[in-house]
Amino acid sequence: SKRGAALLRRLTAPENLSFNRNKTLPVGSRLQDAMLILQSTNALAKTYVQNGQVDASAHSELAALLAFLLQLAATGTDLLEEYLPLIPKDEHYAARMQGLAQVKSGLVNMLLGAEVTLTETSLYSADDLSLLIAAMADSLPAMKKYLADDFRAELRDKLTRHRTMATRPGDIKNFDRMLADLAAPQT
Repeated sequence: SKRGAALLRRLTAPENLSFNRNKTLPVGSRLQDAMLILQSTNALAKTYVQNGQVDASAHSELAALLAFLLQLAATGTDLLEEYLPLIPKDEHYAARMQGLAQVKSGLVNMLLGAEVTLTETSLYSADDLSLLIAAMADSLPAMKKYLADDFRAELRDKLTRHRTMATRPGDIKNFDRMLADLAAPQT
């Protein structure tokens, strides 16, 4: 519905992450808020998938949710890096690091899921895919530090194939950005 689409646009607006990106606020509060947004948005995306929505508007809405999740993942990556030095090195440190590794893996899986979605050209419109490509290009600089070398190489190969099939100038530019990011040394 038009009301539902307007609500979804509001829920996935990049401005919703301004609190999480505001470095004048405590990082713990911002990280906790980002995790809540992540859980809520992920639950909403799962609802779309579980309901088996097949019409074009549902795919456009799901693409918007996925793009927002990528923006949130990049923000979450920055927050984790900011929070990491604050984690106390006490008897729970190893468990916290295991939890952190799981979070990092989940963030990388979002990127992987977005790449897989790019292959679903019969389900998503060119505009939907362009939205995802742009979100991937915007989030990759923050997330690439979590990519294992073999995954970086595999992703680079897949993006190169997608790039050869791209026809929209904006998509080509975003693929080129991602390929340059993956070719650059990790910091």
